[in-house]
Amino acid sequence: MGRFELYVETAYFAGVDPDSTPPADIIITIDNKEVVNDTFSYLPKRHTPKRFSINLSEGPHKLVCMTTKDKTKFERDFQVQKGIQSAIVRFEYYIDDTVGSSREVLTRFSVHFLDHRPYFE
Repeated sequence: MGRFELYVETAYFAGVDPDSTPPADIIITIDNKEVVNDTFSYLPKRHTPKRFSINLSEGPHKLVCMTTKDKTKFERDFQVQKGIQSAIVRFEYYIDDTVGSSREVLTRFSVHFLDHRPYFE
């Protein structure tokens, strides 16, 4: 078993007022096992995601991220190899700024897998 570090945060892109967006109720599973069930809110002047340490065996795994309120969902297969591995899961609020759009606030997950521990300022 190896240690897998999972970092979870919210992000707000240009045009989105963080104070007018609801907190994100995020559930994350790895291989159908719940590893995160928490609420993530906007924290002004702070960029420190919540960290979760998970023991995972080497080999293939499946990550599923979802929200309970708006049903945003993300799925990805990934591999754990020797050493510390980590992933940054970001729940993003953004404006649909395509021509003719209603400019409504939309949500999505982005996930970045790393072979090292990330550095956050």
